[in-house]
Amino acid sequence: MFDCQILVEDTVSGREKWESRGIGLLLTETAIAEDVIIFSEVSRMARSTLQVLEMLECCVRRGINVHIAKEGMVLDGSG
Repeated sequence: MFDCQILVEDTVSGREKWESRGIGLLLTETAIAEDVIIFSEVSRMARSTLQVLEMLECCVRRGINVHIAKEGMVLDGSG
């Protein structure tokens, strides 16, 4: 079970680079290794595939686990 510590509601346009949105602050500064970030679906992360890949690369580099609910994906370095 997850203990929700921070909820980020990203209301800025998806056209903005992810680093300048609320999720950018969470992924680059607030979250620490072993934290779990849950997205409802990949399409809610960013508008472009490139930005989604950049976000995931940031998470991998920082040891942040990513769960994408709709797709049933868990990116936690376990496999």
